[in-house]
Amino acid sequence: MTAPSGRNDRLVHSAGTNSPRLVDRVIVAFVGAALGIVSAVLLGLSGGPVVSGTVTLFDVFGCIGLVFSTVLLLRVVVVAIKEDAPVDDGL
Repeated sequence: MTAPSGRNDRLVHSAGTNSPRLVDRVIVAFVGAALGIVSAVLLGLSGGPVVSGTVTLFDVFGCIGLVFSTVLLLRVVVVAIKEDAPVDDGL
């Protein structure tokens, strides 16, 4: 099948390897871990603009970042588990 750019995607990686998927998973895992670390640092900071009462903007961004980090890392885990699961052929 030809991609919209006109190139054949099968030429991007050698036949029989999963290296593009592995690279994608590594990148997503790295981004998820980095986002989690930055979010934890934001939650640990004191000060910042107050949103309401004792909640600061750093707290809000930290919590949102932790949620996105968890989603990204769980995606990597679920894909790895699904890929390694044995296929039931119904035999």
